[in-house]
Amino acid sequence: MEVLDLFFCTAGLAFGAVLVYGLKRDWPWITDPPEWMFAIYLPAVIKMIWGPKYVRRFAYLTAYGYVVMSIICISGSLLDML
Repeated sequence: MEVLDLFFCTAGLAFGAVLVYGLKRDWPWITDPPEWMFAIYLPAVIKMIWGPKYVRRFAYLTAYGYVVMSIICISGSLLDML
């Protein structure tokens, strides 16, 4: 079970890293989502309510949140394996 936890924590870390990389490269699906995706994609709702400036801030918060929480999760999983 610990290996499965470690796998999912690592997947979260990779997702956070891809988000950070995409924000640095200014990928449009992260920084400027289409408004028709409001039902399935939260950044599109944020863009509709508060504007495009806050989409980038929310994306950075989400990306770094994934990275930090995944590091905490990985460290917990590694300590459980000892």
